[in-house]
This record gives sequence, structure tokens and C-alpha cells, in this order.
Amino acid sequence: MPAPTSTLTNCYTPLHAPVKPSPSTNDKSKSLLPRIRNINANSTNETKSENDVEMNDPDDNHRDTKQFRRVFMDCGILSNADGSALVEIGQTKILCAVHGPRSLSSSSSSETASEFHSEGVLHCDIRYAPHFGVKPETIAFAKTSESVGGGGNSHLMSQGGGGGVAASAEEVELSARVHDAIVSSVPLGALAKSVLDVHVMVLQSDGAVLSSCIACASLALADAGVELYDLVSCCSVALVDIPKKSVCLADPTEEELLASSGVVTLAMLSNLKEVTLWDQTGTASLGVTTDAIEMCRDGCSTMHKFMRQCLVTKQTPAN
Repeated sequence: MPAPTSTLTNCYTPLHAPVKPSPSTNDKSKSLLPRIRNINANSTNETKSENDVEMNDPDDNHRDTKQFRRVFMDCGILSNADGSALVEIGQTKILCAVHGPRSLSSSSSSETASEFHSEGVLHCDIRYAPHFGVKPETIAFAKTSESVGGGGNSHLMSQGGGGGVAASAEEVELSARVHDAIVSSVPLGALAKSVLDVHVMVLQSDGAVLSSCIACASLALADAGVELYDLVSCCSVALVDIPKKSVCLADPTEEELLASSGVVTLAMLSNLKEVTLWDQTGTASLGVTTDAIEMCRDGCSTMHKFMRQCLVTKQTPAN
């Protein structure tokens, strides 16, 4: 059970509402005006040497295009796991538990336990919480995207697949992406014939689920005492088309993802300046893609500082 000091903040219970006609892309973009109208102010008053991504804006609906939502991190919150972490970014809340390193025969994956591996094995399992709430317009958008043969943002949506035995397609894809992002940070050669089981539960989803899961899994591995080359930090940027230009929005919410024409996600070993995952959906020009990657890079660097601060604070005894 989570420690008394690690309580979920800003919780809500998703309520089902009648499905309304899906608004057009232009209508969706209008809802982002409070965040987009800051572009001109930033371009005239830009004094920073880098496009540093800022954190913890008091008003998520009026934050700058380069600002994250409120961020909360904690580790060592589950007593029955070797390592655990909790990450909250806005209303996206992720819980992760790590078991191991332990022998392959004790792995929760039957395929891993039955095969021979000279090096260590990292097994990732991402599930949405049972009865996971999804906005009706999100479900309608995902179905529309699939019906025309496009992926859209459907990989972020799930209807409670974590409550069953078999993982949904979204959960399988999310598990593979998280594994690809964090496996490069673990020296598996030093864990011969051993397995690390990483179990992530998406408690609430309001955008940037992939980046939140990657950060949470990396924190939990560090909390378990697993040797790492570096912490893996991650940042997502949504590309929203407005008249005459495309806008990059760091740490997008679900509403902003639905209005976007593409999403760029970057995971990095910030100290080593190495990219472990680059995921991009949608279409964008070379210039816009370059700006999005630079914003992701700055966001990864900022997120890495918060992850390191979380670990240092947890290891420092209170006076």
C-alpha cells in the first residue's frame, strides 16, 4: 500500500456523458487559444539562451506552450516491491512496481521463464487500471481513426484492459515502447540469467501517458537499487495546426492531443546525451519537426532534474 505521505493529488472520477458530434479540427484548435495566444508574447520577450521547458504552472489551462503541468514524483511507496514509484503530471497518474533482479524461473512471464538467456532480461507490462474512464469523444475519435485506416491517437486510449487477463492492443504497444526506451539504461550483461519485472499501472490518463510511464519505470528501477547508466527522462510535444503555422505544445493534455496533427515523443539519457526512443506520429514539415525535437530535448533535461531531485530527497534522512 502507498505510504501515508504518498497520496494522489488532484484526483477525479471520470463521468460518462452523452456522446456529442465530434467537433471539427478548427473548433478543437479554438479551445487551445488560452495556451496558443502566448506565442507572440514569448517571441517578443524571449531572453533565454535555450528554449527551456518550464514546470509547475499554477493554471494548466493558461500555461505557456513550453510549460509542463503540475509534476509530483515519489518513490519507495510499495512495501511488497523491490522498487516502486509514483508519477503525476497534471491529471495523468502512473504507478510502477519493480521486482528483481531474480532468477528467470520466478519471472511472471511464462515465455521468459521457459527460455535460456545468457544475459539479463527486462520484462515490461503496462496496464490501465480496471474500469479506467475514457471520455466519450475520445472513444469516438479513436474509432473514427481506426475505421479510415489511420492510427490517430488511439494508442493512448483504453477501455479498462487492465481488468482482464489478456492485455489490449494499446497496452501491448505501450509496453513495447516503454521497454525500448528504458532497456538501454540497464546493463543487462551484469545480470546474467536474471530477470527484472517492471509492472506499470495507469491510474488516470490525461495525455502524455507514454512519457509518464517511461519516467515512472526509470524511477522505480533506480529505487530498486538496479545499476543504471543513467535515468531515462521523456517528453512529448503535440503539433497543432493553426492558420499559417503549426504550434508545438509541450506536455499535451488529452484535449490537445485530439486537436493535434502529430505528436513527437523523445526519451533520453540526459547525462550521456543519448536518445533511447524517438516516436513520431502524424505529418509535419522539417522545420516544425526540428523545433518539436528541440523542445522535447529541453523537456527531457528539465524532467531529469526533477527525477534526480526525487531520488536524492528520498535518500536524504530527515533532520
